[in-house]
Amino acid sequence: MRPNLSTHMFGYRFNPTVLLLNGAFSNSAMWPADFISKIVDNRFCVVTIDHRDTGRTAWDGNLFTMDDMVDDIFHTMTIHRIKCPHIIGCSMGGNIAMRFALKYPTHCKTLCLYATSPGYTDLKPPSDRAMYAMKKEFSYFKKNDVSAALFHRYKFFSDESDENIRKIVSKSVKRGINPNAKHAEVFHISTSIIEKLKCIQQPTLIIHGENDEIFSTDHAWKMHHEIPNSKLYIVPNINHHLPHDSSIANIIVDKIK
Repeated sequence: MRPNLSTHMFGYRFNPTVLLLNGAFSNSAMWPADFISKIVDNRFCVVTIDHRDTGRTAWDGNLFTMDDMVDDIFHTMTIHRIKCPHIIGCSMGGNIAMRFALKYPTHCKTLCLYATSPGYTDLKPPSDRAMYAMKKEFSYFKKNDVSAALFHRYKFFSDESDENIRKIVSKSVKRGINPNAKHAEVFHISTSIIEKLKCIQQPTLIIHGENDEIFSTDHAWKMHHEIPNSKLYIVPNINHHLPHDSSIANIIVDKIK
């Protein structure tokens, strides 16, 4: 049975749609308010989605695949009559976005891939520091201490102040974080789609942090090399997390207007 993904809509319903796909162990609350507002102010309708088993989307715990998550997006678009959105995917959400463009090419206008990867084949794995940080984060998740896990994540992978991190964490926890989410494992064990990237025909903007320790910049360069109609923007002094301001939105809006 296909889940009905929880969605949140911002802006005028009949403006062109921008669909936001978040990363693993997060929910639609991860998208900064300034980021969404910047896109809405440029006459777009923004739709955020909670993937199965996180946020306000329930799941029965049965096994699923990345392809199922792609179909979830298409199912949700059908329900809400979203025909051909611009799709922005962050981390795991970026991988879902690429798979969506490959499976449903006529239902995606443009792609924006932020801090993501097509898979690890022949590409650098996370740094030792990042692996240590993620193991510590997962240790908090195993104790169901979601707030501590998220605080640790943002503290390590972003330059936000402690005060801002607490606000971000509080917002995400209220939306709902499942510490036993299966989508992260699904993403981790999924096969690489590097060999399929040349089939992506949508105009694609790749944005990647210069200091990303989970997916190093060679992931971004590989996507740029393989995706025919792509542009690459390396953001200086940024690790894996999306800055909680409108800086990245400014880059995106300039490309999709």
